[in-house]
Amino acid sequence: MQANLDPQDFKQTVKEALVELLTEEPAVLRDLLAEALEDVVFADAIREGRTTPMTTRESVLEVLEDAG
Repeated sequence: MQANLDPQDFKQTVKEALVELLTEEPAVLRDLLAEALEDVVFADAIREGRTTPMTTRESVLEVLEDAG
């Protein structure tokens, strides 16, 4: 079954849902935004990693030990 929803009605429904989420469950929205941001940053890191030279496990561990 396919619903026929007017784009303006859809936009209004989404707005109302976001306002309700902001007022009633701000922590849920915060968690969703944080997760989305993490996904974007992770995807960017993967793309960057594909264009840089490979490194050894030892050199990665050395950097991590120096940082800790």
